[in-house]
Amino acid sequence: MNFKFLSKVHQAVIGPTGSGKSYFVGFIAEKLYEQEIPFIIFDTKTKNHIGLIQLKKVKLLKIKPNTVYDFKRMLDYDYILAIPTRSTTTKELIAQYLRALKTIFNSGRPYVIILEEAHNYAETTRKPYDVVELITREGRSSGQNCIFVTQRILDFPKILWANCYLSYIFKALIPNDINYIAQMIPNFQELNRQLKKHHVLEYDHLTHEYRVIEPWQVQRKTKHYG
Repeated sequence: MNFKFLSKVHQAVIGPTGSGKSYFVGFIAEKLYEQEIPFIIFDTKTKNHIGLIQLKKVKLLKIKPNTVYDFKRMLDYDYILAIPTRSTTTKELIAQYLRALKTIFNSGRPYVIILEEAHNYAETTRKPYDVVELITREGRSSGQNCIFVTQRILDFPKILWANCYLSYIFKALIPNDINYIAQMIPNFQELNRQLKKHHVLEYDHLTHEYRVIEPWQVQRKTKHYG
């Protein structure tokens, strides 16, 4: 199977809670690892992707409250999973991740940057944080590509989604979400009706080509805890 998500472009993974997003993102990480493409996952949960540390080169970075990190040391690793501790608030976690993103951007180090709950990386639904917008606009020249993962598409800045060449969309359940996605994918309402549970629609925004990836085509090698 030809996996377009290995392409060096910004991408979005969209779907409601429980749809299979994190399992699919872990599958993407495994394929990146197999192809020796460096990645860093900024997770917002403690166990969502913890199974990936079964891959021997993956470095686990735990973000603790009230801690100062030298994120330049992070750049010594090709594969990184960053997670919070149970006592780390979302506000503090995102603030730390933004510092890490600035370090990555300034270094020019090539990574696929996977942002879980990507709607948290915005000041408003229209304005992403500056470093996220910089990476989206300028990062590709350094080989920095983002995969934005969100269950709250209405809160995810469209300026970021507009820079994604590929979208992976699980069956939408909320009418407002369906109508919003249809602004980017004109025939989405019909496509969404055809999607079954854990099926994911792969949509190429450049060519307007699409296909449905079925669950049997997405088989993880590492254990999924999400």
